[in-house]
Amino acid sequence: MKKIIFTAYSMLFVLLATSCSITKPIKSHTAYYTINLKPNISKQEKRIDKTLIIESARCKPQFNSQLFFYKDSQYRLKPYAYSRWIDSVCNMVKDTLITSFSRCGMFKFTGSSNTLINYDYKLIFSIDEFEPIFTDKKNYIQTEMVFSLIDLKTHQIIDGFSCSNTINITHIDMNNIVSGMNFSMQQCILHTLNRINKTLSLQK
Repeated sequence: MKKIIFTAYSMLFVLLATSCSITKPIKSHTAYYTINLKPNISKQEKRIDKTLIIESARCKPQFNSQLFFYKDSQYRLKPYAYSRWIDSVCNMVKDTLITSFSRCGMFKFTGSSNTLINYDYKLIFSIDEFEPIFTDKKNYIQTEMVFSLIDLKTHQIIDGFSCSNTINITHIDMNNIVSGMNFSMQQCILHTLNRINKTLSLQK
C-alpha cells in the first residue's frame, strides 16, 4: 500500500514539474534596434512641382533581414547573437528617405511603389556597406550607398552619385555602435537631399 502511495506521489510530482517547465516563459536576451534618423532638414522655399518614387535597386542579403552584422576583418561578416534590427536595413532606409523628402517639401509628393500615382522621377538606391568593422588598429562604421535619379518621362538617368563615410567607434557597446550607424546614415541622407535639389534646380 505504501509503495502504491509513494508511486502516486512520484507521478504527481513529475506531472507538476513537467507542467511548470512547459508554462514557464523563456527569457529572451535579444535586443532590437532601429535606424531612427532625425536629420536637420529645412523646409524648401521653392517646391519642385513634380512627384518622386523611391525604390531599392538591390538589397544584399545582410541588409535584407533583421540580422545585425559586423565585420572582424575586411571580408568576413558575422551576425550578432543577441542583437537584431526591428526591420531590414533596406526597408528602414527607404522609409527614412521617403519621410525626409516629404518633410523638406522638395516634391509635390514622395512615395513608394505601392501607391497608384504617375511619378515624374524615380530615385533608386543600393547599400554596399553599412556595418561596424573591428580591426586591430581601429574600430569604425563604414557606410557606402549608390543612388540613381531617373526621369520617368524620358527613362534616362539624369544623375548618378554615391555617398561614403567612416565614423570611428570610441566605445564598443551596442548603444554607441547603433548611435554611430544612425549618424553615418544621416549624413548620407542629407547629402542625397542636397544633391537632388541641386541637380533638379539645374534642370530648369
